[in-house]
Amino acid sequence: MSRRLGLGLVVALSVSGCAGDPTSDGEAAPPVEIIVDDMGVPHVYAATDEDLFFGYGYQLATDRLLQLEMWRRFAHGRRAEVLGADFKGSFGATALHDDKLVRLFDLPRWGKLDAELMRSEHPDRWKLLQAWRSGINRRVEEVRSGAVPRPFGFGADQLDFLPEAWSEDDPLIVQKMIQLGLDQSLLYEILITLLGQLAPNTLEAAKIFQPAHPTWTVAPEDLPAGAKAGGSTTAQPGAAQQGAELPEPAKSPAAWRHLIAVPKAGSNNWAVDGRFTDNGRPMLAGDPHLVFTLMGAMYALHLNSADRGGSFDVAGFAFVAAPGIFAGQTQGAMWAPTSAFGDVMDLWSVEVSDAGAKIGDQVLPISTREEVIQIRGGQSESIVVRDVPGQGVIFTPSFAGVPIPLTEEGREVVLGWTGFAARSSLYFLELNRAQNVAELDAAVQRAPELSYNWVGADSKDIFYRVSLEVPKRNPVAPGREPWRLMNGDDPLAFWPGGKLPLEQLPNGRAATRGFIATANNDPFGFTADGDPANDPWYYGAFFDPGYRARRIESELERLTKRGSIGLEDMQALQMDSRCLMADTF
Repeated sequence: MSRRLGLGLVVALSVSGCAGDPTSDGEAAPPVEIIVDDMGVPHVYAATDEDLFFGYGYQLATDRLLQLEMWRRFAHGRRAEVLGADFKGSFGATALHDDKLVRLFDLPRWGKLDAELMRSEHPDRWKLLQAWRSGINRRVEEVRSGAVPRPFGFGADQLDFLPEAWSEDDPLIVQKMIQLGLDQSLLYEILITLLGQLAPNTLEAAKIFQPAHPTWTVAPEDLPAGAKAGGSTTAQPGAAQQGAELPEPAKSPAAWRHLIAVPKAGSNNWAVDGRFTDNGRPMLAGDPHLVFTLMGAMYALHLNSADRGGSFDVAGFAFVAAPGIFAGQTQGAMWAPTSAFGDVMDLWSVEVSDAGAKIGDQVLPISTREEVIQIRGGQSESIVVRDVPGQGVIFTPSFAGVPIPLTEEGREVVLGWTGFAARSSLYFLELNRAQNVAELDAAVQRAPELSYNWVGADSKDIFYRVSLEVPKRNPVAPGREPWRLMNGDDPLAFWPGGKLPLEQLPNGRAATRGFIATANNDPFGFTADGDPANDPWYYGAFFDPGYRARRIESELERLTKRGSIGLEDMQALQMDSRCLMADTF
């Protein structure tokens, strides 16, 4: 991985003014070397880690400046400023709609608090982040000054604007935005709430929480104390589609389009123990299934400072707006994530008066802020957001595209999110030096902001870990079901403080079974009986129905029974397109 490739474009980049300031003896710091190979993949080499990240940021901005600029604007709620109010993205929401939703969450405020935490607790990571930002800004300045032509998207015949320099807090503000996208169970909870109001019998009849296939990620030998395989009962394949006769209005095709919670995208990863492979070493596969949107255009990359005394030699794929390799390998370890779907958001219906919001048996004051959204063409729109300090924000349904109120007159909806606090944002940086499974596992545990199922391997072992900060909740009861709008008059509906311990989060080594596979499915089997309320603790309710997970598991069962799994077997499974949903129907 450290070998320099003989093909491609070579760029020698001076890093003076960043991590490569002149040394104490007055000599200029060595340049960063960037080799773009014949597949368009940049290989960045430097003598120090900070120089490496400066070169990384510079090359990233050279290749993907429009994507970087739009992510930064997205996180600040400023896309309508250059796109216009009515511009629609991949999922149909307008730029103005997205800006309003982002302003509701006040991501710049919380991202700045994350930045303060990193500066004080992890100054070495902070330096890497700032070197990356400085590399981006070097390229931004070249574009703004006219030293290089405006790249795609910025031209006079396109969006016709100039990129802005990144502030020192911007990388953490953008990462807060990425966390929000991964953490968001909001739309599912709104859907369940509306179904409960408009068609109260539909949820039970449709068995919406029960997976189509009883396939769980955590191997039976790794289940934590108090949990049992398959939850309370054993689900049968297709059970979610074979429920009782549906009441009106759920019989109509239009209603089912909203009812069936089958995600349009997902992600897969799996690892197989060396006992079952042809070379005696573990094998790993991963596919995040990201569509071609802001997040989905991944960035292939190789970073190396180890050859000249630094600590990085890592290759793989990065999210454009978050520094570090999210799926890749070092010389000793490899890893791949999928979305974990742990529930870190809740909604409460609360009574609001001039005195404040009634949270259980206490009244908390409400603070207001005005958010002015600039719109391309010189217009602007002002919104007023109401915060309940220490609890969350008063949620405006129209910001999420919901045209009707979620609660009765005189009450409001309070939205809680674990991201409404200063929290770790070490993100992928923690993984990129790991040389074995133990170091990978420790790195994941240091980054509880990451809502991922992490599967990884080294030359001997495989591992699985979720470290997401899932809040502790009081026992589920009528009126305080975390997957729908809860009764805010009940003090026990609110989080009592603390988070689920690591032993109650999905993890394991599958020492007996010999493989680990995740596909956004229920990790424990708590939803096997269709009821997420009767389990030893609450982790989440909204998971993939299990079609992909079952197909992967059945193939891995077949392959491990046969043994001598080769690279071709892993590739064939990665490209497999068998649809178990079609089999069911």
